[in-house]
Amino acid sequence: MVKPILFSKFINTSVFNFEELHNLYKNHPINDLEVILDGVKHSLQYKPDVEQFANHKYSLIFVKAKEVKETFYNLKKVFELKFPQIKKAKQWDVHIYSSYSGESTSFNVHADKADNVILQTEGLSKWHLPNYFDTTLTTGDMIWIPKGVKHQCIPLNRRISLSFAFWYY
Repeated sequence: MVKPILFSKFINTSVFNFEELHNLYKNHPINDLEVILDGVKHSLQYKPDVEQFANHKYSLIFVKAKEVKETFYNLKKVFELKFPQIKKAKQWDVHIYSSYSGESTSFNVHADKADNVILQTEGLSKWHLPNYFDTTLTTGDMIWIPKGVKHQCIPLNRRISLSFAFWYY
């Protein structure tokens, strides 16, 4: 099995910030927005003001977000150089995960059916990868998580993480 890899300071700047996130929220289709509360994913029935997320323990997910910024396509090209196997992916996407405090919840320990490249663009998040390592990601850090590897993200403060997912089916 391929092992996860941590890259400290993979990039030296944020590639997606809260101002961009708030602008995106206004225009992103509601069907492509989800929230996580107590480890469970929920669809949104309506769009509350984005500031309301700061008062709740939700983490917000933007799915189908690869079209949001040309930078995401450029990052995919960089990741293909770093991890050549993802060139064989039949499908890929970017999911934007945001949390507004260290009280926000995220998924429990789980394994995905995709290879994931996680890039921390704002704030701090702790990553627990049973049988491998625990680490705290800061802006610019990245983790490669191969499909099937169990992991969990624990938001430590206001944060944005980009999850580049690569599926092979």
